[in-house]
Amino acid sequence: MVLTLYHSSISPNSRRVWITLLEKGLEFELVEIKLDGEQFKPEFLAISPFHHIPALVDDGFNVVESLAILEYLEAKYPTPAMLPKDAKDLAIARMVQLVTVNELLPATTTFLRGVMRKAPVLLAGGYKRTG
Repeated sequence: MVLTLYHSSISPNSRRVWITLLEKGLEFELVEIKLDGEQFKPEFLAISPFHHIPALVDDGFNVVESLAILEYLEAKYPTPAMLPKDAKDLAIARMVQLVTVNELLPATTTFLRGVMRKAPVLLAGGYKRTG
């Protein structure tokens, strides 16, 4: 049985799950979902009805939302543990997760969208790509 992670490489939520799969040493297939409309195709909507990435499929069981996927992986594959067992330490880990998801991610997403909109103008204005 192989896990399948549907993801986008630019998504911090996808990377969170991807890193956990790697750290746990689990075998998985990685399927790139292009965010140019591929997330709205019927094949993907059958896995993730709200068209969210990441989505994990485990033997026909679909899990969406990165934090729910992390909970599932931790419960099903407890070794190595990704979360502390001590109640206070676990609360701290959860607070960091939620601040990241609810505060930092929306702020950085807004910032990056603005940068991406300006990128063609900056490049046209004489800035050159390197590398």
